[in-house]
Amino acid sequence: MLETLPSSRAAEPILRAPVLHLLPTRSRVQQEVEARTTAALRDGRSALVGPGLITFPALIDMLYREVPEPRTVLSPLARTLLAESVVSDYLSGPNRHLEAQRVFRGFTHAFLAWMDSLRRALVTPQQYASTLLEDPPLGTEPRQVTELAALYEAFLQRLDRDTLVDGPGMERAVLDLLESPHPIRALDGVRELRMEDFYDLTYLQFRTVLALTQRVQEARVEFPYNVDRQDAYRFVGEHTIRYFELLGEERVASAIDPCFKFDRFRPGTALSFVLQHVFKPAPSRRGLTRHPGDDSLRILAAPGLGREVETIGRNIRGLLSAGVPSESIAVVFRNLGAYGKLVEDVFTRYRIPFSFRRGSPLLSNPVVSLTLTILELAMSPDDLERDRIVQFLGSAYVSLGDVDPAAFDRLTAQADILGGPLTAWRQALGRVAEAKDDRTVDALEAFLTPLNDPRPLAEWTHALRVALFTLDLRKNIQKTKEP
Repeated sequence: MLETLPSSRAAEPILRAPVLHLLPTRSRVQQEVEARTTAALRDGRSALVGPGLITFPALIDMLYREVPEPRTVLSPLARTLLAESVVSDYLSGPNRHLEAQRVFRGFTHAFLAWMDSLRRALVTPQQYASTLLEDPPLGTEPRQVTELAALYEAFLQRLDRDTLVDGPGMERAVLDLLESPHPIRALDGVRELRMEDFYDLTYLQFRTVLALTQRVQEARVEFPYNVDRQDAYRFVGEHTIRYFELLGEERVASAIDPCFKFDRFRPGTALSFVLQHVFKPAPSRRGLTRHPGDDSLRILAAPGLGREVETIGRNIRGLLSAGVPSESIAVVFRNLGAYGKLVEDVFTRYRIPFSFRRGSPLLSNPVVSLTLTILELAMSPDDLERDRIVQFLGSAYVSLGDVDPAAFDRLTAQADILGGPLTAWRQALGRVAEAKDDRTVDALEAFLTPLNDPRPLAEWTHALRVALFTLDLRKNIQKTKEP
């Protein structure tokens, strides 16, 4: 008999406080409870420090109790036994390609881990099979792909037949509950979501966090980051930000404002050196001084200029909301040429009044930036990056004949174009049926070639003027200024 865990229908509000504080582990929850208790005792006040602190698995378990049609929850051992039964039944059929691999120890656990990764990425068995069979990676056996997809489907069907649910199934059911209009009593009274110290999240968890933000008034999602440990925190740039983009920039911007904090100071890192030598204790009349512990000095790190300026803008918005006069706030940048445009975009979005002490940097001007982009593209005809070309064609200041930037973006993605010369682009697009009548590559070649030909400076300057005239630059500038 399979071992199962009872699924209670009773659901009580998980908070007696307005903030839901989501933390990655039980030890981290305990650490936060101890810190809050110590602070309350030190200040001579009483505080209810437990409510609101919860881990992701505990939150899923609690919210699953309110799923309209809950199933019997499988324990980890019962889930493994069920998987063994499904694998045994499926591979007992004739001519099973995977039968030879079943002899390896750990096959069932490896199968469960592989299947969980697909389920938490919201990939169905049909999607898995169709994707790999349409464009199989080198060395992939189509028969193996088909059998893995069938085995994946058989496991899901067994869960449905016996009305069972496992961990990934609970997470998906909670996501469906959060995205539905169904009221959730466990979240009654919750006005704010705070989430911090998660080193990585699955796509399913990201969707769950996003759905949670739709149930509260304010959300703050904080990811650890250490600029001196790029390898350990690579997911921040590759996965975290990409998930937010996949979920839709406008939808996310209205719900989640991700920020990044410096994880910890480790000996030998650049910022630990700053703390040790710049903020080291120094003699004074009252004794030794040190960097303040009241949060008046904070060192933050972010993956890229954009996220850095976002963090600055969010902090300034908080100061303004707290009543700090805007004229008392100053931001110093190392290179305003690199930061200028980002500052204008972010500060305008956060409704922060600002001015540049020495005027707006020339490089932040979009027309100047566009002109430099044209020159960079013309200087590298054998190494054109797809993203740069698509961004150039999609600019509000560019009109290159009858080119459709959105269609070209889609076609080049279908052709798996990442970069290279335009001749290689033309060959790759030739293998895409929809792209046979597309003339974007021809238009780009006719536009960039004259700028790359060796010629005297006066002739080259004239060629640049002709190129800018070809883009209808002046007319497009006027359009962007119209209300």
